[in-house]
Amino acid sequence: AVITNAYSNVVSSFYGVKFQRSIEELLVSPMPTYLILIGFVTGGVVRGIIVGILVLFTSLFFTDIEIQNIPLTLLVIFLTAVLFSLGGLLNAIFADSFDDINIVPTFILTPLIYLGGVFYSITLLSDTWQLISKLNPVLYMVNAFRYGMVGITDINIVGSFAMVGLFSTILFFLALWLLEKGSRLRS
Repeated sequence: AVITNAYSNVVSSFYGVKFQRSIEELLVSPMPTYLILIGFVTGGVVRGIIVGILVLFTSLFFTDIEIQNIPLTLLVIFLTAVLFSLGGLLNAIFADSFDDINIVPTFILTPLIYLGGVFYSITLLSDTWQLISKLNPVLYMVNAFRYGMVGITDINIVGSFAMVGLFSTILFFLALWLLEKGSRLRS
């Protein structure tokens, strides 16, 4: 819920501004580009976290949940929301139509989520597929979240946070560079 809502909030909001051509006004304003980026990402993070909290409270009606490490779980939820908000922003920058904003969730995000170790341990895979799986950023988020919730992980927890931080940093600077350049945003 956090992944899809953080992503969809930013991609729809930013593409809407791009479609209406009001992004040009934002980019020529005296506001620093990094604040525009942080504003859109913050919107996605807030929505993702709110929906995640609502899902948690709904699930409490059906089961008892015992979280093993609350601070770590909250941190991984926050970092996941940041990463997918940045991904949504990048998708919106490159999208040329409303159809384009749905291609990435359908053909990239959904397979990454299902192949990210959500339903299985990567130790069940062959060495080749384990190596391929380690290129998937969702694997690191899933394992960090699993460790925070139940205390079990397939991957070193420090490595998981390092990879999520690395992917987030790369996407942040890529989005910042594209915004500053005005790539695919200005007429």
